[in-house]
Amino acid sequence: MKYLIKKNIRDFWQLKSEFISILLLSFLGIFLFTGLTYAWVGMNENFNSWANESNLADVWVGVSNIDEQQVDDLLDIEGINEVQTEEIYNASLNDQKQLRIVVPDKKTISIPLTIEGDEFSLTNEGIWIDQYFAEENNYNIGDSIKIENNGITINLKVKGIILSPDYISYTGPNNEMVPDHEMYGYAYTNTESLTTNEWVGSKEILLKVDGNVKHIEQYQNDIEHSLGTSFASFTSRDNYTYVSGFTQKIFTLEKLSFIFSVVIFLLVLLTVSTTMHRIVKNQQTLIGTLKAIGIRNRAIFLHYSLYGLGVCTIGGIIGFILGPYTITPFILNLQKDLYMMNKWSGEKSLYPIIILIILIVIGTISSLLSAKKTINVLPSEIMRPQLTENAKRSFLEMFSGIWNKLSFEWKWVFRDVSRNKKKTILAIVGIIGSMILLIISTNMPYTFQKNNNDLYGEQYSYTFKSTFKSDASLEDKQEVLSDIGQAQFIQEGSVTLRTASKSELSILEIVGDGVYVKLSDLTGKTILLDDEGVVISKHLAEKMNIGINDTIQIKLLGSDKYISMPITNIANIMSPQGIFISEKTWETLTDIPYNPTAILIGNSLSKDDMDNYESIDNTVSLSEQLEEANIVLDTVSGIIILIGVIAVIISCTVLYNLGTLNFTERYREYATMKVLGFRQNEIRAIIIRDNLFNFIIGWIIGLPIGVAFLNVFVSMINTDSTAYIPHVTITRIMLATAIILVCSISVSIIICKKIRGIDMIESLKSVE
Repeated sequence: MKYLIKKNIRDFWQLKSEFISILLLSFLGIFLFTGLTYAWVGMNENFNSWANESNLADVWVGVSNIDEQQVDDLLDIEGINEVQTEEIYNASLNDQKQLRIVVPDKKTISIPLTIEGDEFSLTNEGIWIDQYFAEENNYNIGDSIKIENNGITINLKVKGIILSPDYISYTGPNNEMVPDHEMYGYAYTNTESLTTNEWVGSKEILLKVDGNVKHIEQYQNDIEHSLGTSFASFTSRDNYTYVSGFTQKIFTLEKLSFIFSVVIFLLVLLTVSTTMHRIVKNQQTLIGTLKAIGIRNRAIFLHYSLYGLGVCTIGGIIGFILGPYTITPFILNLQKDLYMMNKWSGEKSLYPIIILIILIVIGTISSLLSAKKTINVLPSEIMRPQLTENAKRSFLEMFSGIWNKLSFEWKWVFRDVSRNKKKTILAIVGIIGSMILLIISTNMPYTFQKNNNDLYGEQYSYTFKSTFKSDASLEDKQEVLSDIGQAQFIQEGSVTLRTASKSELSILEIVGDGVYVKLSDLTGKTILLDDEGVVISKHLAEKMNIGINDTIQIKLLGSDKYISMPITNIANIMSPQGIFISEKTWETLTDIPYNPTAILIGNSLSKDDMDNYESIDNTVSLSEQLEEANIVLDTVSGIIILIGVIAVIISCTVLYNLGTLNFTERYREYATMKVLGFRQNEIRAIIIRDNLFNFIIGWIIGLPIGVAFLNVFVSMINTDSTAYIPHVTITRIMLATAIILVCSISVSIIICKKIRGIDMIESLKSVE
């Protein structure tokens, strides 16, 4: 047995390029999967741990004009365990910075975490500011802060620096794409500190519910019935904007890890199998000799199993060790600027261990299966060179007109395909897998960029968007419009949408007259908001299972009644996912006055000019919004690009192994051709055409599959507020094609160099 182990070591060295390729693929597969998995598992566990420690709310209920008895009555609903109310105020600082002020009546649900200073108290006067806002604005414990709402200013002393699980994804009052911690933050205080009752705000009820009693969404009807006209909105943890942004990113990373890793893993297994098959094929005479001198089959099986076992184990373990120290921190660092978490760390998971074990087991089994057919044959049969099968008629030979026009090289290729279907299928599968990885990795960043450009360029084409203060009068808003001239009002707000079977909290956008908002339908045609009904976004329509000519019921936040409206069209847009209606239609179908929340303007005024209006809360440029959107998507695009680089390496390795396998199986045939007088260029042409055929077929099949995978992947990372539209370009398809073609040609060139080394006498001397 020790001699076989020495042979293992000698073979590892002699066939180092083949084994390095297996080691590299095993390493990359486990490296990527482990790094991605440790990242999303760490984010998930850190979130769940904080959620449990803080008793994070399960449901947020928006209410208006509610009394204490109505709040207490919610505890009578089966499954509701805890109730807490919060007053919410948007307060301004002197330098136009804004704080979301939270005033809870209890300290039992969504308890803020104290980072520095005193614990948050319901009786201790002062204010507790979020850590990120405090750091950006140099607020320290003991500092005095002046905040204003509805023209009433109060001064409060900073008692603590906090983080709240309710605001992990807080991006300001207008829900910007990227958080601006210098301009927007949140803070907690209490009724003892809020000495005025003239502030204007809103109220939320936080609930803890028993998920075993009923599904969380099923509580909505009971709550709405209990609160009556005071009910405004129902939002579960999965849909609460300030939390769901983070949880949905976890979901995205989880899907990334599994989708890409599965494809890569299959290619790894394909390569291990084909490589071991080639090694056994080359050593069949040696196997016969080992059997002839008395070495048992079991010992030979163990010997060859060590190839797959050893290489996959070494590569996999290296990837398993390095992944958490490279990929994981890289991914986590991309997320830190977007989310306000109390802890950032990767966490161990059983998934990579399971995948590693599966890789090792299958690598070992692949080695055994490759050797089994040969080992279980008599030594005399093994040592006899295998005769080439008689060439079978190819499909094309049925069409003599076409067949007779083909060159000898192409006739060889098609007969080879008919005779060696397994080899051809393996090669084509390798091309298909590579196409899937490269189509996704080349087109996904473009999809993100194209969606952002369409949103902030086509759908919205203004230069500036100015948001009105909540207490601004309609007269003040009309004055701004008349001063500017060419501008467009929009009213944005939350609404509850209801059909016969579903209810959703969504966005309503009432569009005034103007040219700065343009929607496109499913065919790409511009939608004209007519006077008959509403336009619904495609993703929301699919979620609520409704379409054109259906009717949907809409209830505004703070309203006590639903309004039925027909759906006249479906908008194929990324964001926002909601309902669009013209100002005229709104005034026709409802008795609720149009009250714009923002104004869209062109180049007539500057941002500073808009800030001079007392009624304007803040102004943001379209270019700033686009930049922020790109920053968000960079966190995913960076991962996709990394995977793309790995995909290129894997593609080259897979194609090399498949190419060398084909050369090994055709070795004696090429030797025969040399004996018969074929020049090296002629043999080289056959090899190149053989690989070219595999490439063409793999490309034809892999292209639509890769596009389908892209569509599936895009749909999996969509959220309730954002639905990306897949975009595939000819340029990027050609880039993916060129990468695989270059890999295939490079492999062909490397293999063709081996023609010179063919030993004609040694290859043919034992032919029967």
